[in-house]
Amino acid sequence: MHVGDHHLTDRRGVAIVDEMTHGSLRWLFREVSVSDVGIDGHIELIDGDRATGKLLGVQIKSGRSWFREPSNGGWVYRGDPRHLDYWRGYALPVLIVLVDVEARIAYWQHLDPTTIQSTGQGWKALVPADQVLDDSSRDALTRLFRPSTMRTASSAPRRALQPLHRATASDVANGWPGDDKLGTDIRSVAAALHEANLGGVEMLVGVPLPPFGAHAALVLAGTHPRSGLPSYVLIESEKARIRLRGRVGTDWRVPRTSAEERAEQAKGALRRAVPVLNVQPDWITSMVLHGEKDSAQSVLIDQRFRANLSEFLSETTASAVAELLIGSRVRPEVRIGGWVWDQFIDDAIDLSQEQEAAYRLALDAVIDAVRRDEKTVCLIVGPSGSGKTSLGLRLLRHFLNDGVQALHSTGSRSLTQSFRRLAGPTRFREVFKYHNSFSMTEPNAVDVLVCDEAHRIRETSTNRYTPRSEQSGRAQVEELIAAARVPIFLLDEHQIIRPGEIGGVMLIEQAAQRLGAGIHRIELTETYRWGGSSLYLDWVDTLLRGDKASRFKMPAAAGYTVKMAISPADMENELLSWHQQGQAARIVAGYCWPWSGLRPDGSLVGDIKIGAWERPWVIKSDRTSGGAPGAPYWAIDPAGVGQIGSVYVVQGFEFAWCGVIIGPDLVVRDSEWVVRPENSRDPALRRVRNPQEHARYALNSYRVLLTRAVTGTIIYSTDEETRCYLASMIE
Repeated sequence: MHVGDHHLTDRRGVAIVDEMTHGSLRWLFREVSVSDVGIDGHIELIDGDRATGKLLGVQIKSGRSWFREPSNGGWVYRGDPRHLDYWRGYALPVLIVLVDVEARIAYWQHLDPTTIQSTGQGWKALVPADQVLDDSSRDALTRLFRPSTMRTASSAPRRALQPLHRATASDVANGWPGDDKLGTDIRSVAAALHEANLGGVEMLVGVPLPPFGAHAALVLAGTHPRSGLPSYVLIESEKARIRLRGRVGTDWRVPRTSAEERAEQAKGALRRAVPVLNVQPDWITSMVLHGEKDSAQSVLIDQRFRANLSEFLSETTASAVAELLIGSRVRPEVRIGGWVWDQFIDDAIDLSQEQEAAYRLALDAVIDAVRRDEKTVCLIVGPSGSGKTSLGLRLLRHFLNDGVQALHSTGSRSLTQSFRRLAGPTRFREVFKYHNSFSMTEPNAVDVLVCDEAHRIRETSTNRYTPRSEQSGRAQVEELIAAARVPIFLLDEHQIIRPGEIGGVMLIEQAAQRLGAGIHRIELTETYRWGGSSLYLDWVDTLLRGDKASRFKMPAAAGYTVKMAISPADMENELLSWHQQGQAARIVAGYCWPWSGLRPDGSLVGDIKIGAWERPWVIKSDRTSGGAPGAPYWAIDPAGVGQIGSVYVVQGFEFAWCGVIIGPDLVVRDSEWVVRPENSRDPALRRVRNPQEHARYALNSYRVLLTRAVTGTIIYSTDEETRCYLASMIE
């Protein structure tokens, strides 16, 4: 079998880097043990005789061909944009190392914004001749380890993989002050680790799982006893998750998942999201905690589970290994409705554990209806952030792939138009319709109709633009049910924000009964925004509700950032910093200012004025002007960051960060909310004369605005007393 010179040169280069790292620097070098996708190995810093767990990623280029372009006391390395994108997202600092295999010398350069230059077609970096991978570079290389792995919680913003709680096993076993927040199963694992002399292992409780926002119950961090490499053990409990929400009655099916399914999905989510785990998938394993409880309600952990912990974990440099995971930059995603759009086209949509179970229930309902040749309504309800849009799109994609006639409808112009734009010229563009598109549709014309945002169903599909020939006189909900053999409704009754929106569970059920359709009821109870914790949604609900007794302060360490801004400019500056880091960020506001059209020159009017701060609303029309996107695309176009969104262009979307301006139509007086209709500029509410009805729409609108963000919400009120009250409700 032929072995080429290129392979031999590559192996010699790796051997030289290994020799120089171990021999001259006296640090550790470990070659990546899986296929090369952009990183050949890791260098670990040794402090004295102590392994630190601090790592650098290394890409090795061997042979004279990499030294063909000398420049400015070094050599120019020209790279592929795809590799640069990968290295920029990598969890560790990355070195490019050029190896002169004949001279047995390796030269390095740290790839960061200061050393990389764009060439238009690609990029380049200078690898200096005086940066040799030996003891002469010890100080320079040592400085590179710190920024990526050693961050203090007090100085750094909340990170994407920040756990809800963190402590060593010994701390938990010995009565950690936060022990009351942990379950008996987690305390039992801590006790088992402590007894096995693994008390220094880090316990990360509630690690977020991108892109869902759900949490892994427990991740243990340490080093592998044999390899000395980082080792993570993800643990799920056999017992079912506690559900804080749910409808009473046996007609509603709540999706359930097994501990094994949760563990495998959580492990897969972390591997996909964290670049270093993608390259080194053997760094993370999963286990399921089985066992009965003893008289003290502790889980009795069997010997096999204890042995598995000792097989995968040692406490060496556990803190640094934990920081490596928490500090990782997860892969950036373009998200819409909690879901990665490109996956729809690529047919690789990931769902959360509960969504996956709900997906299977909905498929079973459709298959059963087709088998029995009976019209069936599938009703899926869930709170804001429970992933209804993601689930609906996954179902739609499945049916289209199977050759089933399927359509999608919403009551939102922004959402439907955004889907059409994202679909582009593909065959999917025409499947996206509006709820009022079916007045002339023949019965059962399509097999499946996915009705997202069904709470926005209106009494009829007729409006002032509807030709008389297309006015059916029929209720819109009946048109939707009649149009498909299996209509699937996804809704949240708490998101009704304007008069005329009447979609609700009772309305749909009564219409289904009138039309002789069967009903399958599915409830989503978990939330996937707000760090996967329902605590923030509970806080918003109790905050906006009239019952003062049920209100509580939003905890500071709840896995989600909530803060008050001292001014709209302060809010904007922070959101812009997140936007510049590649995280979607927007400002939204209550409809309390006029919404002007464009000036004759196409510029936007600064309608929203708060002191010296002045900003425009999103453009009213569909067309782009002055670089600002049209209203339907404001939420998905990065250029939308310069305008303020209203509830009518934000519903159905989500962002990493969201700033919410509460206008003068909603203020707090003596710890009670007071709605002031005279300060609203919403034309849809002008005809609402009943104060209670107006208050319902106003509070629901602010509930929608306050629940758009995945990572953090920043709040500002134009009223001083309201600002003080809100600040008192946040720890």
